[in-house]
Amino acid sequence: KTGEKTGGMTAARVIVSRLMRWGFILGTVLGSLQTLLIPYLQKSTPIIAVREAARVPALLASVYQVINGLVFIGEGVMVGCSSFFQLSLSTLVATIATVLALNKFPSQYGLTGVWMSFG
Repeated sequence: KTGEKTGGMTAARVIVSRLMRWGFILGTVLGSLQTLLIPYLQKSTPIIAVREAARVPALLASVYQVINGLVFIGEGVMVGCSSFFQLSLSTLVATIATVLALNKFPSQYGLTGVWMSFG
């Protein structure tokens, strides 16, 4: 109806909740699809050492898809709310954690350590 107020905090929470569910669902679907496609890595190279080295990082990347789906929605909500300071702080913390992990994990775990650092 014309002149009727819509929106508000309750409506915003409902929409963000729905978007987060969709982010989780789509992240899970994409991660599952990626996991199902891991056996096809065998066709990417004839070198057995490369096949074995790529298996665990590929599995980690597919697990990270669930997190990526949620983060994608969360960052979009933060931009929509003009929460740029909080978004920049979370990006700074994530960058520092990634750099520290990249300095430690690859020396212990090799290629898998690089992918662990991204998580």
